[in-house]
Amino acid sequence: GLQLSDGGFTLMGKSADTDVTAMCLQALAPYKSDSTVKESIDRALNVLSKKQNEKGGYSSFGTVNSESVSQVISALVALDIDVQSDSRFIKNGNTLVDNLMTFKNSDGGFSHIENGKSNNIACYQALNSLVDLYKYMSKGNTEIFEFDDTKKNNSNSENSRQNTENSNTDSSEVNIDSNNKNNSVNTGDITEKHNSQVDEGQQETTVNPESNNAENYDDQVMALADDNYEPFTLASTPDSVAAANSDDDNNFIFYVSLIGLVAVAAVLLIIRLTVLKKDGEPFRLFGKRKGDK
Repeated sequence: GLQLSDGGFTLMGKSADTDVTAMCLQALAPYKSDSTVKESIDRALNVLSKKQNEKGGYSSFGTVNSESVSQVISALVALDIDVQSDSRFIKNGNTLVDNLMTFKNSDGGFSHIENGKSNNIACYQALNSLVDLYKYMSKGNTEIFEFDDTKKNNSNSENSRQNTENSNTDSSEVNIDSNNKNNSVNTGDITEKHNSQVDEGQQETTVNPESNNAENYDDQVMALADDNYEPFTLASTPDSVAAANSDDDNNFIFYVSLIGLVAVAAVLLIIRLTVLKKDGEPFRLFGKRKGDK
């Protein structure tokens, strides 16, 4: 619903911003099988292709920078697009990775702008995008975010594979726990995570970090998180807002009254000084003037 007419996304204004558009593509990537989402993705990719400069890089708010390139790399990886060969994202023979490397400094860090000093945010985003790209090129993994259940199950599968190789047993003898969830992250996994009930045996009130069983420890952490999860609701909002507004109203009345009293006192003082000046009497804040009864 927030997609602009040019196909991109932005925080402000009416034209696409590279970083925000790329971030939105990363969020939409898991749902690309939906035809409506796919259409939005294609429009956003089109605008990113057009915004790429002749050096293979990008600008954001008028500044050529490395973070924009990093975000686009991560977005394309999430969408299973080869950033090194897709012609839409190669300008004058320069790929996104070629451009990102122009921001790399001799100290190993990345700068925000070309020939600038190494910058923490630039380093962080460049590292993220390069890790995403490495995972894609070496393992064909396009999921740039890993969820706890997926990582845990992947670890279990790897351990099972290693045990199988060491014991020279046939792969058919390896039993996989039927309670493990599928390793792939489906579009409903996140919602299912919060809606599903945790077995009573996993609902612990305390977490034992000394446990030698890493999987059991992870289960305890997730059980605690589920138990303590209290989503924000609007049911309690009106009372809280009303109380806050009441306090604000009281404070406003107090300050207005105080300012009014000060103003009245100032006016009376000015009047008294004016009268004394006309009569030629010295100023007396209190007491009677000469001749007063």
